[in-house]
Formats: sequence, C-alpha cells, structure tokens
Amino acid sequence: MLTPNEVHLVVGILTMASTDQDVEIELGSQVMDQAAGTTRDVDIMLRYQSPTGPRVIAGIEVKAHTRPLDIEHVEQLVIKLSDVRAGTPSIVSASGYTPAAVKKAAAHRVELLSLVGWNAALERIDTPLRGNPAPLLGDLHWSEGPHAHIELDTQDALPTDTNTAALELWIEEHDGTFSRRPAEVLTRQAAKVAADNVLKSFPAVTTPATHEQALVERVSLRNQVRAILPGRTYRVKYVRVTGRFAQTVTDGADTLRYLVRHDGSALVAACCAMAMSDGTLTVLAYDHRTRVVTPHTLTIADRSRTKIKGVPLVRQTEQHRVNLIPRPQS
Repeated sequence: MLTPNEVHLVVGILTMASTDQDVEIELGSQVMDQAAGTTRDVDIMLRYQSPTGPRVIAGIEVKAHTRPLDIEHVEQLVIKLSDVRAGTPSIVSASGYTPAAVKKAAAHRVELLSLVGWNAALERIDTPLRGNPAPLLGDLHWSEGPHAHIELDTQDALPTDTNTAALELWIEEHDGTFSRRPAEVLTRQAAKVAADNVLKSFPAVTTPATHEQALVERVSLRNQVRAILPGRTYRVKYVRVTGRFAQTVTDGADTLRYLVRHDGSALVAACCAMAMSDGTLTVLAYDHRTRVVTPHTLTIADRSRTKIKGVPLVRQTEQHRVNLIPRPQS
C-alpha cells in the first residue's frame, strides 16, 4: 500500500515516463492564482523551455483518498486549476470518482485519470507489466559487495602501496585506439558480468522467495586493457569479483500500478513500485508510446517528506535491477 506521498511521487514519475525528454516536471509547484492574487500549490506542473522562456503545458492535481472523489472535491480542483492557468488540466485519483464528479470534470474539460492496482481486467492492456496471474518481480541486488580486484599480468611484486581500484587504465576501443578511463569503469562492468553469470544458476521461481548465492568469479576481458604505474605499463589479465548476490521475488499483484483514464478505456503509463532491500522504492515506469521501461529510485528521504514542495523530477539512470518473471496462465 502506497502512502499519499508515495502516490504523489509515483504519479510524477509516471507522468515523466509518458512525456518528452525536454519537458520539465516539478512536484509541489508554487503557481500564481490569478483570481486571488496569491501563490497556490499545484501537485505536478509540466513546463517546456521555449525560446521566449518557460511555458506551462499542464497542471495535475493528485489525490490519494480512501473514497471516490465526489463532485465537491472535483469542483474545487477544477476552479483551482483554472485560476492558476495550468495549461491542460487533469486530476489523478487513487480511489476513483463518483458519477457526478465525472460529469462536472467533463463539463469543464478537465481530464480525469486513475491510479489503479493490478487486476485481471487490465490483462487487455498491452504492456510488459502485465499477466494473469500478475507476474513476479525479482529485485536483483548485491547483499554483500561487490568487491572487484584488478589482476595484472606480471610476475613482479608490485609496490606495497599499489591500490588497483585507483589505477589509471587505458582501454581498447572498437576501432583499435585506446581511451583513458578510471578503474571504476572496468570494475563496475565486471561486477555486472559476474552478476549476470551467477543469476543463470539461480533456481526457477514460481512464488515469492529470496535466493542468495556467494560469488567468486574471474571476469575475462574482451578488449585489451593496460594499467599505468610509475615507470611501467602492465596488461590487465582479468578482474576478480567476490561478494554475495541475491534475488528477492515479490508478487506483482502487490506492486503494479497503472495510470489509466478514469473509465479504464486507455493506458497512460504503467509501473511497478517495489520496496527494495536498502529501504529505497524503485519504480519501473513504462511508456506506452515508446514501449520503454525506465527505472527510477526514491530514497527514504524522498518517501518520508512531510510536504512535497518545489521538487524537480530528474530522469535517472538504473540503480536497481528488476527481473520480470511471468507465471503460467491460470
């Protein structure tokens, strides 16, 4: 069950996943209310940097009530979105709407969206985040490590103060030239290869479970890599990776969320929001236009904010890996 703050954050991420790269998204925007002459808080604002300055594209209000939003709630939000001139206005509810609220929004041309959990009726939606029963979702993570050590091709004793993790490396590119890289680039890639290899030996899963395995692996290099030490250059033989790698599998029925039109007629975006082993919340957001699944990570600090105000969303790179595991049809 997502908290109201988490619903706000997840809807922001889903909005970002379904908009173009050059659209800026801010949560808790302070916007001038033209009727009242004061600033108001709008849950999500979408802006585009045009040649003449920032231009508001849309404003979104997000509500995580326990009951459907009624006509009074929607009427208040309609007036607010109109007075702050929020571009194309819309409302997202995690609890649905009453029939009268739907009519009120339609009369004022405000789009109504719903954030819904997995259910069998959503099987018709064309997304990787689908299945009946719901797919299992595996959080792939290092429970210990990874520890990576660069092994050099030498019989000589290296200086006692040599730190292979801080070596300066020259790595061969596809065209045969060499580029200077920090050792971290090589060790990070080696850890990923080692994790992929050990994952192949994990048992097949059909129910939520956790599997963990110790790992000691020599990762061979496809390209030439040279390490530069004072007065001499060495060839890198391989990278030795150690640690413990784990997969924690959860039921997608508990984690999947879909942003749909209020009547369920069309998908806007889909995601799974998974609580990870380190307390973060990883959100896999699916854009139905590009058919791309993008990971976003919310820290404990993000999730525990008492007030989300003036928070720009940043398109993130992958930090957690999640494995989608389909289950046999019921």
